[in-house]
Amino acid sequence: MDSTKLDFASDELRHKDFARHMMQMTAAINKDYFNFRNSSRPDTIQVITCVTCHRGNKHPVSSIKDMGPDHFKKMGPGHMPGSKDGHPNVPPPPPGANQKEG
Repeated sequence: MDSTKLDFASDELRHKDFARHMMQMTAAINKDYFNFRNSSRPDTIQVITCVTCHRGNKHPVSSIKDMGPDHFKKMGPGHMPGSKDGHPNVPPPPPGANQKEG
């Protein structure tokens, strides 16, 4: 493949159309099923993201049955993918988050 002829900025790449469709679908699902405006606890509302279905794979699994019995044991908090070294793949809490209010 001649890398001088690759046009990554081109909107004619079908992968970009597919990615846009997936992003629009995700936004529509979050808008229709996760109502932030009328929630008394907006901090507890969860949304779907690409990882909800894809779980780090190019193609999503077709059902939970296809994931196998140990699939979620490898996942981090909130069923997010864990890191390669086995530690949860989550950022540390913000400064002062563990301090009790006085």
